[in-house]
Amino acid sequence: MERLGLWQSSQMPVDKLRYPRAVVENQNKKNRGGHVWFQRHVQPRKSAAEGEPPVGLQTLHLHPDGDLAKNAGKSSLRAQLLPVLDRNNPAGDVLYGHDLFAGHGPDWSEPQGKNGPTLFKKLEPFDPARHGRATDQTGGAQGQTRDTRRNDRDRGRGR
Repeated sequence: MERLGLWQSSQMPVDKLRYPRAVVENQNKKNRGGHVWFQRHVQPRKSAAEGEPPVGLQTLHLHPDGDLAKNAGKSSLRAQLLPVLDRNNPAGDVLYGHDLFAGHGPDWSEPQGKNGPTLFKKLEPFDPARHGRATDQTGGAQGQTRDTRRNDRDRGRGR
């Protein structure tokens, strides 16, 4: 019966439904979406003791000098699974990290070598007006098609 109740509640529209979403910046663009949230907040473990399969989820490691560690009062945050759907409280899907922006560079994070974790210094709510920039555009079609040849001609290239 519980399974039937969950299915029925999943079929009803929910006002202001939120899905897990986060934002990350690299040298070229910003990625925003559920895939970033899962990559940052619920990524499966990659390594384990020799001969054992990896079990569980990665933690978000915090830089000891960063704002995150000071505010959290600890050096890491446990991964967070999606909350169980509560059919009596459809707005109860609050997730840590929802729409948080992690910038690129030493002010935001510090990688710990090739196999070490990345230590996050800060995350902040994503604001397109503040974090967006004109160079985040994709640049148009990238394959060799009629559109890319036309774009090249319009830009004065491809002569």
